[in-house]
Amino acid sequence: MAFAKEVIVTCEDGVVKLTPRFEDALDYISEFCKELGEEKLILVVDSYQPSVSFDSVFVKPVKHYLWGENGDPLGTNEKQLIVCDTAHWGASDFLKDKKLQEKVKLFVMKILAEFSPKQVLVVATNKKMAGIVSQWRLPRDVRVTWFRSDWMRGVSVEGRRIMICVGGPYIPKKAYDASARSFRIESFAKDLELLDDDAKTVAISRLLRLDDTKSEFINAVGRVKDPIGKEGSIVFTLGMQGHEVGLLLKQDAPVSRPNLTRPFRCGGMLRDGVWIARLWLSDSIHINLKDLPLVARIISRTRSKIQIRASEIALGKTDVVVETANRYRCELQCYKVEIVEKRGGVAFCMTVDPFSQEASD
Repeated sequence: MAFAKEVIVTCEDGVVKLTPRFEDALDYISEFCKELGEEKLILVVDSYQPSVSFDSVFVKPVKHYLWGENGDPLGTNEKQLIVCDTAHWGASDFLKDKKLQEKVKLFVMKILAEFSPKQVLVVATNKKMAGIVSQWRLPRDVRVTWFRSDWMRGVSVEGRRIMICVGGPYIPKKAYDASARSFRIESFAKDLELLDDDAKTVAISRLLRLDDTKSEFINAVGRVKDPIGKEGSIVFTLGMQGHEVGLLLKQDAPVSRPNLTRPFRCGGMLRDGVWIARLWLSDSIHINLKDLPLVARIISRTRSKIQIRASEIALGKTDVVVETANRYRCELQCYKVEIVEKRGGVAFCMTVDPFSQEASD
């Protein structure tokens, strides 16, 4: 601040911010390249490529390379599943709605009842939301943090393979308005040069905010991946629907991305989420990704009622339920779910050893 010739002062919701303005915020990169000279090889490496014109920033032609097939040489994305919510809500909804907080808490507790707390990483939109989650008296070994915290980049996550996102990595719409004035429009796109100064600022601000959000999400979900691509990992995006997650994973480069799915029915995250995780992370159970949400729903509904008709699993989808169940009859038996032919249709029954803990419960 002290050495900036111009400082931009902004005030939003009572918070005053000072942002130094530079002639070109990316000028230090081109100056760095000039100091190294032409003979030096420079590598720019990241899991997300920002929407800047590298040729313009580096003042020289830049070649783009992907390491391995689709930029994922060890196939880590193939072993990760992102389960998208069927509902959308944001930080303000979570902070104001006690019922929503209780619903999220119940989901987190269900996951922790099934998996070791040492496997779970809970990531909230911001520090304030993470503070609310921390007050739920979760097991000590659970890691609770927030997007853009120090724990989200460049460090090991201690072998944790389950991430619960409480909201997305979103920031205020005007977060980059002041900073945008320090970037040259040429660093992003030549076709924006015809805009007036205010329009250029708005355009750059939007690009910076989108880049920030995409980069944060891609790097965040990468924290729970197995770096050598052997173990599976799963991410639950509470409050983020499939089209949102798809947008955040989209890149200009032809890189691979994790698998995406959603519960079979709206509101199914709370009911079926645990079973989706169990099936995906199982080393012995192999189910087609397309069928995974429905198989999880059959198991969760049967085990909650002991016996249930196929027509009750998913209203209006009885034929699909029966067909899918027959295809995975052996897998269902592994979780004590039997298919029973009844007069007038098919039902699912839970088989329990009379001397087991489940029977005594």
